[in-house]
Amino acid sequence: MQLIIAIICFLVRIFLIPNPFYYIPQEVILRIGSIHLYFHPIVLNLLAEPIIVGLTYAAISALYGKGGDRITESAIYVASYALLAALIYFVTTGYISWSQSI
Repeated sequence: MQLIIAIICFLVRIFLIPNPFYYIPQEVILRIGSIHLYFHPIVLNLLAEPIIVGLTYAAISALYGKGGDRITESAIYVASYALLAALIYFVTTGYISWSQSI
């Protein structure tokens, strides 16, 4: 049963949760000295995916620990992953701006 839930959660992450960097209007340029690195939003997603997965997994593991209900943990993991991806989406589209005064 756990394998089925894990596969369903994987498919939801891949196909239903969009790339949070998709709406960046142009490539992101990282300048290191005289070197310019250009990152397309798809590449940014590929680089950020392991970080998002790691942060989400660490948060859920700290919450439940070992021996918990795996199905509930998997469902909460996908919900937490979607929440983190939504936060990144809102930051990259400008809905949330860190430069605004409070």
